[in-house]
Amino acid sequence: MLVKALATQHSDGTLDVLVWNGTINAELMHGDSRLDRQITVRIDGLTAQSYRPSLARVDSAHSNILVGYPADLDWPDEALWRELRERDHLHEERHASLQPARGHAEFELELPMPGIARIRLVPLTNPDGDTAVHNAAVDNTAVDNTATHYTGKNEEVNR
Repeated sequence: MLVKALATQHSDGTLDVLVWNGTINAELMHGDSRLDRQITVRIDGLTAQSYRPSLARVDSAHSNILVGYPADLDWPDEALWRELRERDHLHEERHASLQPARGHAEFELELPMPGIARIRLVPLTNPDGDTAVHNAAVDNTAVDNTATHYTGKNEEVNR
């Protein structure tokens, strides 16, 4: 199992956490449900009163232009190219406004293998009513209790 995460903070205080699930076993590169994971991402140090959260996904069911692509087709014709271009967009789910509890938030999600998820938190206000800029910490803990920690900006989360 290769569940990893990378967190970064924009100058406007927006926080992005990218989590991915992959394998080095080339025989399983197209997926294996035994390697799907239920994960919890905990973000600490949130200072804004509220955030606009969103979740973007790339996996076999989301942001996948090849869904429905004929398996026996070597190369698309012009009509299929048009259809593929129409499908080419990032699946993104907007969620209701988030008010962090004591400066932290947790997100639980299923992450198939292979799969990528991006959690984005856009600060709406801080206690002064301004857009918040903060330093947040991310703790990405998989269900199997393998913990990894994010302690600074633009650092890969490893363990």
